Amino acid sequence: MRNRYEVGDGIVVIYLTRKDGTVLETEIELEDLPKLGNVTSLYADKKRNTYYVRCNLRSVDGKQDKIYLHQLLMDAPKGTEVDHIDGNGLNNKRSNLRIVTNSENQYNRRHKSRYPKSGVPGVYWFPQTSKWKAQVILNGKNVHLGYFDNVREAAEVVRRFKEKHGLPLVN
Repeated sequence: MRNRYEVGDGIVVIYLTRKDGTVLETEIELEDLPKLGNVTSLYADKKRNTYYVRCNLRSVDGKQDKIYLHQLLMDAPKGTEVDHIDGNGLNNKRSNLRIVTNSENQYNRRHKSRYPKSGVPGVYWFPQTSKWKAQVILNGKNVHLGYFDNVREAAEVVRRFKEKHGLPLVN
């Protein structure tokens, strides 16, 4: 691996130099360092508003294979994803990673809505209708629950839907 790194107290800090010269750091646990044996280099890749670490891997056919570091470390089965529990894509310590379904991963997403939030997960002001919109993610798809004149009505519909489908009430 071409990246500079430092080992200390069971943690490995790996330095990622961006094209503009800024240096970012990712952390892995020392026990995971051998998993990087086939990695030629690591770099930071911005996806949405979060940096994630990509790996260039040695390949037998001469092409550079690429994989996310968190996928490499967790060896996630096909059809699953790896969630960064704290939302920091540069924190690749095993204690911060968990294997989840796409639907479960969406609950932990941190993104900014383009519309003001009500303070209630799943309830948003929708200016096109001048009403509160109730919407929930189920199995990776947005489920529209309706438009409401007040936040309390919309929040109650979201709560009942989540209870019915066994979804966490707070996200």
